[in-house]
Amino acid sequence: MKKTTEPIQLSTKASKISKEQTERLYRFTREHFVEHYDLQTELVDHLAQGIEKQWQEHPTLDFEKALQNEFKKFGIFGFSDVVAERQMAMSKRYHKFIWHHFKEYFKQGSTSEFARAGEKDYMVGAWSRIINNKELLSK
Repeated sequence: MKKTTEPIQLSTKASKISKEQTERLYRFTREHFVEHYDLQTELVDHLAQGIEKQWQEHPTLDFEKALQNEFKKFGIFGFSDVVAERQMAMSKRYHKFIWHHFKEYFKQGSTSEFARAGEKDYMVGAWSRIINNKELLSK
């Protein structure tokens, strides 16, 4: 049997996005350079809600046209502003996480261990410099 690729025409006002259409939305977000799955999921949800709202107002509107209408609402840069905002938020969260653990490390009394390790490294380095200098001086 030959499959047709005609746009799906919706006849009811209470139409929902199908599984195939959801997969198309995920593919659409990837095509527009959204790499991270969590952000793709948020955008797919947003697009699906917008498309369903359009179908309530215009039940004969096909899926691809409704998708393009929704995408236009993101403006000239498309998803790039949303991606940039998310990256900035995740960077801020990551830096807070790192800073928290850095402070915890020094708060737990490991400062003295850290200092002792530094002293040990210094002493090993000093001894190796002395040994190397003695070898140079003896020649």
